[in-house]
Parts: sequence; structure tokens; C-alpha cells
Amino acid sequence: MTLAEKIQQIDLGTSAETVLPLGTNPYLTEQDKVILVNLGLHTESLQTFEHPSVLYPEALGTALTETDTHITLWADSQTAHAGEAYMNMLNIPTFKWTIQEVGNPVDRVQQPDDTIGLVVRSATDPALKDQMFNNTKLQLFADGIYLPVSGFAGPHLWTIGVNNAGTRLLGDRLAAIQQRLTPDKLAAARSKQQECFLTPDHLTNWQVRQLLRSDKVSKIPAHALGPDGTNISQAMRLWLEQVEIANKAVLTIHPAGVEPLGDNGSSSYVEIAAGQVADGVVPTHMECAVYYNQPKLWLEKGPNQTVFMDHQNMPLDNMLVAGPANLAQLSGKSKLVVATHISPKPLIEGWLGDNITWIKATSNSAAANMVAANEVDLCVTTGQGVANNRAKLQVIHNCGCPVMAFTIATPLPMKQLVNM
Repeated sequence: MTLAEKIQQIDLGTSAETVLPLGTNPYLTEQDKVILVNLGLHTESLQTFEHPSVLYPEALGTALTETDTHITLWADSQTAHAGEAYMNMLNIPTFKWTIQEVGNPVDRVQQPDDTIGLVVRSATDPALKDQMFNNTKLQLFADGIYLPVSGFAGPHLWTIGVNNAGTRLLGDRLAAIQQRLTPDKLAAARSKQQECFLTPDHLTNWQVRQLLRSDKVSKIPAHALGPDGTNISQAMRLWLEQVEIANKAVLTIHPAGVEPLGDNGSSSYVEIAAGQVADGVVPTHMECAVYYNQPKLWLEKGPNQTVFMDHQNMPLDNMLVAGPANLAQLSGKSKLVVATHISPKPLIEGWLGDNITWIKATSNSAAANMVAANEVDLCVTTGQGVANNRAKLQVIHNCGCPVMAFTIATPLPMKQLVNM
């Protein structure tokens, strides 16, 4: 699937034939709605995202350089330096922007304002998953900047978010940039801006792509979280296609029980990738930016491996709250169990209480399978997860399809990539 095709499908629900509007599924019967209310499942308490405006990484930065509207960047004491570096990288005159340090920049950037509001976060911030799924007036992963960190084998990624008010103010300019420039052209232009912020032992993410395309690299083992059809498996295919290295890639979508770092006895595909290093071979693996073990991955592997080699932005499949096809089977229950992967759990926090409990699923697809197998009562899953169980699941609420950043890592240190 091309990026253009992916973008065209972001309005779709569980099938290509049905467009599922944001919010509560309008195709629920009145009886189903009564059942939900009697169970205490009020859909208005669920999060709903607007359709994303910044689809390509670097498009936001390009739009910011062209606008005359004042820009306010919100940060805290740990992220302000990265925010300043981002604005300086774009070479935006200082009279056009202001940086404000506050205790909760993610909350502040969403408050009504007449300026473009940005926020800078660390890609290893353990709160990212909550900030992502609890804040619907913000596109948390719109752009980013790579900065070196002493003692680590590759640069660190800082993500730049923009509030919905900002994307509306940028409006037609932002849309025109994404129509005029391809993701690769945007990345190439950014590479020139990014270079001076890195050391001679670092490549920009676009330079990494050039290396992977070159004759120096003959094979690229690529690892992603499964089962097939997950957002991360789609994002990995999209990255391989967009970077034009699919012909060299050996893609493995891992089954349940294999996670990036391994957890609770599961296997680790980070370790599998490390065992594939050889001459002319650059193993890669992909993590979601809100992967709960991302901080651990950075701290444990980052000193010797490049954890942030590149990143791929992609609109998620519609994030859906779903139950069994026959919701009446829930009506006699006094307690319900809802399954989600740990990352989108904040989407249903408003439902959790004495009568509704949460259980962890290994992926969004796995959560849907658990409902289909009558192992749990409800789930948070994706359009693909519902489509895979079309006859057994009923969509209750469409939370929308926010843009997610997926990070690409390699067991090789950046210096070794430079010297290939």
C-alpha cells in the first residue's frame, strides 16, 4: 500500500465499502444503545480525534518557515533546549516565535490561543502514550529533531507536536506543501538543515536512507510487531516502500509472543536483529513511538546501538471500541472485561471502574481476536482488527485515526553506518 493509498483510507471504518463517521457508530440499533447505557457505557466519555492535518514528517516545519503568524512553543525544563534547537534549525527569525516553559506543556498548548502552538517531547518519555491518546486537540507527532547525546551510539529523537488551532491557522499552506512536495523531498531538504546539529559520527535520517538504497547494503532484515495487519506491520511496509528498499528487505512480522524487548517471558526481536549483523547487512526493527518499553530500549541498547535511525509517520487505522456482534449477550453481566494493548488504554479510561476492568492484549489485532473468541467482552482495536473478525464484532465507537510516529532502529552503532 502506498502512502497516498493509506491517506485515502483514513476515513474508512471496518471495510472499504463503509465510511464510518467519527464518534458513536450510527449503525448501532436503538436496542444496542439502550444496552450500552444500562451497562454504564457512555460513549461521550470516550476520546475522539479530528482527522489529521500533518501527514508527512517535515511538512510542519516547512509550513512554519512560510507563515507570518506568531508561533508559541511550549516546553518544560527538560525539553526547552530541543525546542530552541528545532526553531533554530528551521532558521525562523526570533521575533516570530516565543518559547514558554511550563510544568505541563501538553496541557497548555491545547488551551485557546490566537497563535500557532507547538510542544516538544522526548521520544523516550514514558508518558507519551497517555499524552497521545488523552489529548485530542493536539497532533503530538507532527515533526521532530535528532540531537546527539554523549555516551550513546546514535542521536536522540525529540518529537514536535502542533495543536489543532495551529493546523487550522496554517490551513491551506500546509495542505499545499503536502501536495507539492513528496516525503522524500521534504526529508532531503531537512537533512541539510539537520546536519549542523549532529556530529561527524552521525548521519541524518535521510542520509541513512541514501545508504540503505546504495550498493553498500545488500540485505535489510526488517522486524515488526505482529500479528500481520497491526499498525506497526503496516508502518514497516510503508517505510520500506517509501525509502525504496523493499527489494532488499527480508520482512518478518512476528507472531504473538515476540515483542521488541520481550516482556513477561516473550521473545525479543531486538535480540533476533542483533544476531543478523554481517557485512553488507543492516538489520532493522520498528517500534511505535508510544511503545511502553521505549525508554528501556534507549537506556539499555542506546549506548551501543542506534535506537533512532529513522522514523515513519502514518495515520493509524481507525481506533475503534468494539464488542460482540450481538451486544445483547453482555446485558446480563454485572462485570465486563475490556482488552487493549497498553498504548491505547487511555482511550477507555473513562469507562474503567468497579464494573469494568482492563486486561492487556499484546496488540490491537490480538484484542479484537480476544472478543471474537469470547475471552473478553470489549476491546480497543483497529479497522483491520474488526475486519479480520467481521462476523463476530460490532463497532461501538470510532475514536479516529491520529498520526503516529514509528521509530526505526538498528543494532549497528551510527559510527559503523558512517564508515560503511
